[in-house]
Amino acid sequence: MRRKRVNWMNKKTITQIIGAILLLYWVTLLILTSTPAPELPKVDISDKVVHFGAYFVLAIFFQLYVFLKKGESVFNGKIKTWALTIIVLMLYGGVDEVHQAFIPGRLADLLDFIADTLGVVTAVILLTPLLKQEVIAKFFRR
Repeated sequence: MRRKRVNWMNKKTITQIIGAILLLYWVTLLILTSTPAPELPKVDISDKVVHFGAYFVLAIFFQLYVFLKKGESVFNGKIKTWALTIIVLMLYGGVDEVHQAFIPGRLADLLDFIADTLGVVTAVILLTPLLKQEVIAKFFRR
């Protein structure tokens, strides 16, 4: 009797893995941005670079997850996945900056919001063409 091979790398499994990583990463960001500044570890790079990188990674996971769940567009084709990524994460970045004004030792900073936005837009600009390429799209549509 032959055992049936299970394909662990199907679209549903990949989507669940990306979703779990997205959730874990987003919650980690929320915890870090809710931590009073004196309690955070010091890093030797500009906080703008940290903001850019954090939102760059968040945007990659967010756009990948939405793409895997819904395809290239959502809301019955009315909005593209890349646009949804920018809108949602810019709104989140703005709310997060306002939220930080209420955390001891932190402040709402327009330049942080701009760095967040640039991280999101850069990720979307780099990821969107890759998702449209036939080889990658085929892999994620299994």
